[in-house]
Amino acid sequence: MKELLEYLVKAICQDQDQIQIDLSGDENFTQIKLLVSTTDIGRIIGKQGRTIQSIRLLLGAAFPKKRFSLQVDSHQENQPQA
Repeated sequence: MKELLEYLVKAICQDQDQIQIDLSGDENFTQIKLLVSTTDIGRIIGKQGRTIQSIRLLLGAAFPKKRFSLQVDSHQENQPQA
């Protein structure tokens, strides 16, 4: 599951070094946390969430007996405090 998600996300994102995929859970349910750079978050989500919905659909079709939750977030860059 991780390899398929990594393949799909790397094809979409420009900053491929910032991609991080964390899997947790058991054999019945998998929690997936996808971290990308702040510049690529819009590319992953897509217009009206269509891209991320398509990624979820592909993962569900590839692993029909697995239940999962896919959460997308961006890396928090250190912003100087004023």
